[in-house]
Amino acid sequence: MRLIATVVIWFGLVLAQGAAAQTLEDLARQLPDGNFNDRAEVVAAIAATGDSRAEGLLEALSGGELQRRNADGAILRVTGKGASAVAFDPMTGAEIGPVAARSAEPIRVNNSLRRAIRAAIG
Repeated sequence: MRLIATVVIWFGLVLAQGAAAQTLEDLARQLPDGNFNDRAEVVAAIAATGDSRAEGLLEALSGGELQRRNADGAILRVTGKGASAVAFDPMTGAEIGPVAARSAEPIRVNNSLRRAIRAAIG
């Protein structure tokens, strides 16, 4: 009886761990938070997902194109500046539309984080 209880608990823990795994979207939302070291940890976690969209997301981050929209916290890839700024979904590349001034904040990147991104991309 004890063995069965142990096996049931073990399976429950394994299933809970799988459910706690974060998606690429969840990890992308964490990029603006914390300091550069925290972001490097998120970058490593993004690379570890094995998601085919991760490389494009990380390249946009390295290039300084990722921003967090103030209204809802969505992560956007923004190209252009000022009145010509256009937002794209960083996961799909789909165009979202123009970006109003001060409606999004850039996700800051330093050289150390860029090195971590290059290492993660391979």
